Formats: sequence, structure tokens, C-alpha cells
Amino acid sequence: MRLAIITVVCLLSVLATTSTQTIESTADDILSFGTRIPGSAGNRLTRDYVIDSLNDDWEVKIQKSHQNTPIGELEFQNIIATYKHSNDHAGKIVLAAHYDSKIIPGGEFLGATDSVVPISIILNLAKDYVSYAKNSKYALQLIFFDGEEAIEQWSDSDSLYGSKHLANKWSENGKLSDIKLFILLDLIGTKDCRFPNFDIHKTTGTNEQYDLLRSIEASLRNHNDL
Repeated sequence: MRLAIITVVCLLSVLATTSTQTIESTADDILSFGTRIPGSAGNRLTRDYVIDSLNDDWEVKIQKSHQNTPIGELEFQNIIATYKHSNDHAGKIVLAAHYDSKIIPGGEFLGATDSVVPISIILNLAKDYVSYAKNSKYALQLIFFDGEEAIEQWSDSDSLYGSKHLANKWSENGKLSDIKLFILLDLIGTKDCRFPNFDIHKTTGTNEQYDLLRSIEASLRNHNDL
């Protein structure tokens, strides 16, 4: 697991060659589609944009599901992109974000940090990943979830539609065990962005990974690399 963490840090360093303006431009493109609630035109346009942004080095699959919601049955479409030339004998590292947006009755929620910027980060990393891929012993997989937001009110039954469906499917066929490290990018994009050590890290067994990332960040800052 320690090697997987270090691999992710090296992976994200690929973005060092990507300008902030490039990431902002990608975000602006997605924000121009408007709200991205499941089933909307903005949701479809964002999905098409994500798929079109991934070059031929990526195998892209759409995982569809029809689920009951407080407003009736809706279709959700997860985007799963796997780098074709990875050495996957050691397992997978997954970078994920959700591409739907929150429903605001009588209004429009665009969600720049929730989660357009995370999508932009992942897409721009994917463009330059080929330069690093040969050095990784892990397969890299990118997942863009649909239906993360609640349809009416956040609850166990009204939220995380796409991710729960995929997790259940992969649990049934044994694919979850292939994932060595799963990192969800969410609520990123403000100047004062912080990543607290929430209790979930301690209760789910990822506290060690959090502490390792924090120590790597501190070391990079000490050497003026951040």
C-alpha cells in the first residue's frame, strides 16, 4: 500500500507540467453545459466531453443502471476508463470524481468545486499520463460517477446511486479486490483547500495512507517543491 501511495504522488506530479489555465479552461468548458443533474442535457454533454477528452490509450466503458428515486426511475451512467498499456499484475489505482450536479428547486447549481475542478484535474492528468505509465507497476483506472448527489434529500437511500451500484457489481464479481488504492477527488478548487483527517479514515483503515500523504506533502514543502 505504501508503494501505491508513492505511485499516486508521482502520478499527480505529472500535472506539474500542466498550467493552471489549462485546467481552468477544461472546467470552463464543462461549466458551460449548465446543470448536470441525471438525465439532463448538461449531464449528457458532460459525459460526451469526458469520453471525447480521453485518447486512444484509454479503454472507455459506460456502466448503466436504472434505479428508483424519490421522483421515479432514473438512468445513471458511470464512465470507467482504464489505461490500455498498464502493468496490472500488482492491482489497480483508481482516481474518481462524480460528474452530476445537485438539484436546486427553482435554481441552477453548477458545482465548480463539486465536482468540475476534480474532473478537470483527472482529464488533464490522463492526457499526459503516457509519459509516466511505463514506470508504474499498477494499472490506472479513472471513474466518473453519475448520481452522487441526492435527488431530494441526502440519505442512505437517496444518494450515491452510481457508485453504490458499481461497488455492488464489482463486489459480486470479485473486482473490488483488484483495487489497491481508491482516491476520490471532491470539493477541490478553492485557494484555501484543506483535506482534514476525518473519522472515516480511522474507522475504515485508511488512516495510515492519509498520514503518509501528509508527510510527503510536508517533505515537498520543506524542499520548496510545492
